[in-house]
Order: sequence, then structure tokens, then C-alpha cells
Amino acid sequence: MRPASTRTRVLFMIDYASSTGGAERFAVGLATHLPQDRFEPWLCATRGSDSVSSGVLSDAGVRLVTLGRKAKWDAHRVLGLRGLLRQQRFDILHTHKFGSNVWGTAIGRACRVPTIFAGSMPSRLTILSPSAVETATNRVASLPITLVSSHALVGSPS
Repeated sequence: MRPASTRTRVLFMIDYASSTGGAERFAVGLATHLPQDRFEPWLCATRGSDSVSSGVLSDAGVRLVTLGRKAKWDAHRVLGLRGLLRQQRFDILHTHKFGSNVWGTAIGRACRVPTIFAGSMPSRLTILSPSAVETATNRVASLPITLVSSHALVGSPS
């Protein structure tokens, strides 16, 4: 257990850290705008990062870790998350987008991350009929959240 005076360690997880795309910009923006006196934000990109986002994260003091996935079948690379979570002992894992929600929730729970947020931006199809995997992920996550507008987050405890 760390002393109370240390900052809360947060790992944001997304497939690609990018200066374009809604969820990608949201994850980078959130990581770079947390109060540094209270939080130690990191960002894990399972596939990679563009140079603009890498620079923005670096300038803000956010550590960027990439896992090197190139294709859907490179799922074994996501297992690098296990070592990162165990070594760094994050207090919060905040995942963005479907693949990161599934892998992050499963590996985060196995590594006993105390709090996991699984975030998603629903499509019309998802709102009408969520998939079995999304439903299961939301039940396992500490707090599934859904972006319902560009200004509001709605959450429901599992």
C-alpha cells in the first residue's frame, strides 16, 4: 500500500492515440488535463500513436506506452498490459472503445486493479441491442460509462 500523499495513478487505454477521431482525442485530452498534483496519468495505446498526440502527451508529462498491435490477430500483444499493470500498480484503469474495454476489463480484473472504467460511444445499433460481450464487460467493470453527448457522461454502478 502506498502512502496517502502519493498521486492517484491512472492508466487510460485505447487502440490508437490520435489527434483525429472522437474517442482518441477524448482519451488524450482527458489524460493531459487531469490535475498533476493529484493524479499521475499514463496512456496505453495498443496499436500506436501519431506524432501530434505523442508530443501533446509528452508536453503534458503523461507517459505513453504502446503495445505494438498491427492487426486484429495480434491479440497476444495486449498481454503486455498485464506486466504494465502489475509493475506500475495503477489505481484506475480507464478504457476507451470496444477492444480496449474487453481486454482492459479482463486483464485489469485479473491484475486486481481497484477501479476500472469501461467507456464507450454508442452507435444506434448498440443502443438498441448491446452485444453479449459489451453487456458482460459492463457487468465486470467497476463503472461502465457511456458518452451520451459531447458534454455529459452518464454512469451506472455495476
